[in-house]
Amino acid sequence: MNQISIEQLPDSGYLIAQLESSLIFEPYTVKDRKLFFHGSELIEKEKIKECHFFNRDREYRLIFRESRGDFIERVLTAEEEQKMNPDLIYEQEMMIKKEYACREDLPEKLLIINRYYFTENDTLALRDYRISCL
Repeated sequence: MNQISIEQLPDSGYLIAQLESSLIFEPYTVKDRKLFFHGSELIEKEKIKECHFFNRDREYRLIFRESRGDFIERVLTAEEEQKMNPDLIYEQEMMIKKEYACREDLPEKLLIINRYYFTENDTLALRDYRISCL
C-alpha cells in the first residue's frame, strides 16, 4: 500500500490523506498488519501526496517530496511533548469542514499541537506539529 509503514501506525484512529485527485478523512484500524478503512482502494491506486494517521497520543506522517521523488516519514508522540518545555508548546482546536463534522464516526474538531524552539538568534520558530483528536 504505497510507502506506508503499517507497523508504525497507531492501532486505530483517523486518517487524513491527500492523494493526487482526492482527499480522504476516515477512521481506520490496523488488524493483523492490515489497514482497514472506507476508501482503502483509493490509497492503493493513487499516489500519496501527504497522509496523517493519528489518535490522541501518536501520529504517523508520510509526505511525498516531489523535488527528490522520495517520502518523508515521521512518527510524533505525546510522550515527546512531555519532555519539552511547556512554554514552547501551543495547542489549537481546529474545526472540521461541515461535510465531515456531521458524520458520527468523525470528530467535530481536531487538536493541533505546535512545537516551537528558539533559533540561534533567540527567535521563536515552529519545529513541527502533531495532529491529535480531542
